[in-house]
Amino acid sequence: MAIRLLSFLLFTTVPLFFTGCGIKKPPSPLPEPRYSVKRIGDVTYVLPRKEGVSAQGFIKKGNYLMRIDGRSFCFRVRHKLGKKRKECVPPAGGEPPEVITEVSEDSVILHLDGYGAYRIYPLDDEGFVVPKPIMEVKDKRASIERNFSDYRVAITGVINGSESFPRIIEVIAREPPVPEPPTDPRIVSKKGRIYIYWWHGDEDVSFEVLMDGSLLTPTPIRENVFSLPDPGREVTFEIRAVNKYGRKSEPVKVNYKP
Repeated sequence: MAIRLLSFLLFTTVPLFFTGCGIKKPPSPLPEPRYSVKRIGDVTYVLPRKEGVSAQGFIKKGNYLMRIDGRSFCFRVRHKLGKKRKECVPPAGGEPPEVITEVSEDSVILHLDGYGAYRIYPLDDEGFVVPKPIMEVKDKRASIERNFSDYRVAITGVINGSESFPRIIEVIAREPPVPEPPTDPRIVSKKGRIYIYWWHGDEDVSFEVLMDGSLLTPTPIRENVFSLPDPGREVTFEIRAVNKYGRKSEPVKVNYKP
């Protein structure tokens, strides 16, 4: 009986002893800030690889951080729940690369000089470089596609991992396509009004309606039907498709007789 009582006391008091001593699971290490640093001309960028990264003296712009300062400086990058790191960047340097452009029907050919390698970046709406390159070039020649609207790119020279001030290049738009004209226009008369309707295979176009050469729709309409009071006389309507680039199709005509 005494042996059984001793065994019971050992099994019930030993766990209490260990928990009472405060032995706990070791704490998780503080998270490290994960990021990369890039200097383009007099702008330094911090590109976080995960959320929760901030940098001393930097402003947030989109999904990256930026600071305009051509001098050499040091700063701290930190994770909001964890550790800090110190970073230093050299002063801005490097003249923009020399670029000669040659425009073809659907692209702009870039002839590059001054460096052994180049990076081409997009620009944001405020004219700042977006620090994720469109392409990296290890030659003296590159080609950029022309779109249906003008846009600009920044080209930097790369040497020993550093980048020069950017050269800004305007990429001129190419001629937008002309939309197909509407098809099979028809007119229905009902209760003193007439309804003109038609078909078109492109959902992204709008339409202009003219009566005897006079424009009835100062702003193109999205619908493929147009209604107006019965003119009470013979008239000719024209309908033109208008795409998002403002190009207009050939008109399709339909006559109305009361």
